Amino acid sequence: MLSAIKWVTGGLYAIFYLSSRVGRGIVLYGSLDVGLGVISLLIAFGSYLMLRRKSFGAAWTTAIAATIPCLSPCIVLGMPIGIWIMLLLRRPDVQAEFLRDAIH
Repeated sequence: MLSAIKWVTGGLYAIFYLSSRVGRGIVLYGSLDVGLGVISLLIAFGSYLMLRRKSFGAAWTTAIAATIPCLSPCIVLGMPIGIWIMLLLRRPDVQAEFLRDAIH
């Protein structure tokens, strides 16, 4: 979570401050940092929703985003955990829990 915030703030710093001093090429890197930071925050929020069993679609989206190496905040952990989450989400008892919590 803190690394995502660091990416966003560092990217915004690169876009707005360094671009005037270094050149326009830094804007691309700053934009990538902001984008990765936002995606990391979305993965964290989707993980929270998954933990609370609020949204089955958000759980799948989070698992898929975690398995994509360039999108995951931690590549070494993101890929196996994302695959494990996708395997868990295919189980009927896990799907029933999401449906049960959605009804109540």
